[in-house]
Amino acid sequence: ATYSWSAAAFATRYDVVRGSLGALPFGPGGADEACFDDLPGPSLADPTVPDADTGFWYLSRGENGCGNGSYGQQSDATPRVTATCP
Repeated sequence: ATYSWSAAAFATRYDVVRGSLGALPFGPGGADEACFDDLPGPSLADPTVPDADTGFWYLSRGENGCGNGSYGQQSDATPRVTATCP
């Protein structure tokens, strides 16, 4: 499957975290998560197929020479963080 997102202003590369739908919510990291680090553009071809009756979630962030962007916020406004793709 190919996962694509809108380019972030000033991003020169991207990180994507993938996790199992059964392990929601996002983070703090674990065996169900995978990191795709330093992607050159806003797209990811993921060859991994989830097991039957399951699925994956994906979150992306931009980065540049100044550092990493964020993975957004949870519903309570706290930042989403993960040890899988710090």
